[in-house]
Amino acid sequence: MDAVVDQPAPLPLSVAHDVKIISHYTDKNGQFHLVGQITNPGKQELMTSLQATVYTDSSKSSVADAAYF
Repeated sequence: MDAVVDQPAPLPLSVAHDVKIISHYTDKNGQFHLVGQITNPGKQELMTSLQATVYTDSSKSSVADAAYF
């Protein structure tokens, strides 16, 4: 059986409004830290993951590191 969808379901949150980067820094040991928050605007439970990429230049042409949590 195949499901037929007339219109896609709306996303449960907006990256532009509900995800905020608060701070990012490199500690004295050279470890990069990214601090942020995700606000759930609705009542639906959410499971989230984080994918972060650090670039060596502003044009994002060279990746220094990437991680997925």
